[in-house]
Amino acid sequence: MAVIDNDVVRRLAAGAPLDDVALPRFEGRVDLRGARFDDLVVGLNGPGAWTGIDFSGATFTELMIRNLSMDNCLFDKARLDSMRMWGTQVKNTSFVEASLREAALGTAGDLGINTFENVDFSRAKMGHSVWFVAKVDGCKFDGLKGVQFEGTQFSNCTFAGTLSDISFQKTTNLVDAARFGSNEMRNVDFSNAKFSWVEFRDLDLDEVTWPVDDDHLVVDEYRQSLERSIAWLHARGDEGAERLAGWLERQLSFAGAGQQRGVLRWSALAKLAGGPIDELRAQLLAR
Repeated sequence: MAVIDNDVVRRLAAGAPLDDVALPRFEGRVDLRGARFDDLVVGLNGPGAWTGIDFSGATFTELMIRNLSMDNCLFDKARLDSMRMWGTQVKNTSFVEASLREAALGTAGDLGINTFENVDFSRAKMGHSVWFVAKVDGCKFDGLKGVQFEGTQFSNCTFAGTLSDISFQKTTNLVDAARFGSNEMRNVDFSNAKFSWVEFRDLDLDEVTWPVDDDHLVVDEYRQSLERSIAWLHARGDEGAERLAGWLERQLSFAGAGQQRGVLRWSALAKLAGGPIDELRAQLLAR
């Protein structure tokens, strides 16, 4: 483990280069693996950069980052809970298996929004992290739980593994969409993902690749199919049918104005109904 003296901390806080500091290297990056940083505040005095630094396994308490450019850094298995980030650009960086619980990654303000390009968030723990608005391009996610992406703009991203209790929204009323933009989900691939209570709100989803397995039912003519199925369930009238109808009405209220295709998880529908629902499939898939 590298010895972290006051000069290293000062340079990190300023976003100043570490090239001339006598620090070890690991696979071409400055080696700060396993280091601990308490109450580090970065970028208060203007823009800076972290380039080619390996923070794998490091612990950060109350990390605050402003106006930083981050490139070719590793935070694999690092602890970054409750980190705050504003006006920062992150690219070619990895947070594999990092802990990012309650981190504020999607913020907006005078410094603009955070951007993430070619970032690997695979198996990162991101429960209750804040994503009001950000630009996320070419990034990987593998396994997510308990995250609301309230206006984060995704493009060219892949999601794999189980996504549990996740919400994707077009905009949030907490920031100015006219100024910062809205989410259109451009070229987003869920083909290797498994949904467990995943919601999409006010999105057309015409550039999304859906999960490919027997448990995920891709529904065309989405709004009309839901309306037809809801009417059929209400006509059936039993307790399970009414439960299902209520849940489908919720999904319909979230549908994008131009949404033509959506996905439902078959096992989740059966659980809500409390029994087999084979007849519902015919209603959802009828043309």
